[in-house]
Amino acid sequence: MITKRIYRKVRSLIQDTFTFPLRIKTLNASTPLDIKTYDGGNQCLHPSCLYFSEGWNGYKFWFVITPYKEMNEAIENPCIYGSNDGVNFTPCPNANPLDDIILPSECEYNSDPELVYNPNLNRIECWWRRVQTSKYPTESERNIEILYRSFTTDGINWSAKECMLKYTNSIDATRGLISPSIMYDNGTYDLWASSSRNENSTDRLLIHYSYKEGEEVKQVAEYKPKHSLSHICTLKESDKTIIVGFDVNQKGFPYMLYEIGKDNQLICKGTILRQGFKNSWDGSRLYRPHIVKVESEYWLYYSAYQEKPSGNCHVGLLRFKNWIELSKCFLQ
Repeated sequence: MITKRIYRKVRSLIQDTFTFPLRIKTLNASTPLDIKTYDGGNQCLHPSCLYFSEGWNGYKFWFVITPYKEMNEAIENPCIYGSNDGVNFTPCPNANPLDDIILPSECEYNSDPELVYNPNLNRIECWWRRVQTSKYPTESERNIEILYRSFTTDGINWSAKECMLKYTNSIDATRGLISPSIMYDNGTYDLWASSSRNENSTDRLLIHYSYKEGEEVKQVAEYKPKHSLSHICTLKESDKTIIVGFDVNQKGFPYMLYEIGKDNQLICKGTILRQGFKNSWDGSRLYRPHIVKVESEYWLYYSAYQEKPSGNCHVGLLRFKNWIELSKCFLQ
């Protein structure tokens, strides 16, 4: 029987040695989605998706990404799209982009958008992270992360952005509120984010926040996962919370699957996806995933980078029936 160590070495050797397409079964998307961005570069990261079986204001799928051609933080603004098949996306008016920066990107930039549906108010909300760096002109406002929110009830008109959470970092860095993932249920927003509180460390904590309308965002719990998870996404399944994020300490940033049950214990279930083969669109490293339940299937939208010198970034799509199906190509 093949061992885990041999499997990983063989797979790594294949990826690092061969430069032509290999006819080896892989779960990775063969090509990325064709998403047009407002800057014309048509490269993007950090997807988040909502699905409505009967549609919502003209679309079954509502989608947000950030353009990121050549890692240009100046254009990394949240952009909203609509779709009826989850593959072909139409830019939404008044929200492409939804927000912009005023100062140069070395002082501030947007990032990490997330869509959440509030059924009580029948509205879609976009939450995103604004970073004010160590070069921000006002000293008291440096090294700060702000979580903004804007919402729409018709898919066309969006509210003015409001500050939901302002996180001041105690170190010369802005990694305290990375990639918030938000779920809404019965009047409560559950917000999860990864956090690094040591400037020189790649270790990550998972922070769980809770928010009710009219109140302040409050921290509920803090977890130290086995892996250094970053850019997570979350999904509620009956009495479990599913968490997927990439491990910053492993080559290619593979996706790790975790779950939290009724006992509030964080359990690692293993690897569910690695970067693609060499020269593929996702052959360098994975980035932020997002999982949405579409009828009886899971749809995993995932962002990734191609190898340098290209360094292009795009979003791909995988569809699967269950977690075992997704992870069957990987030895845990």
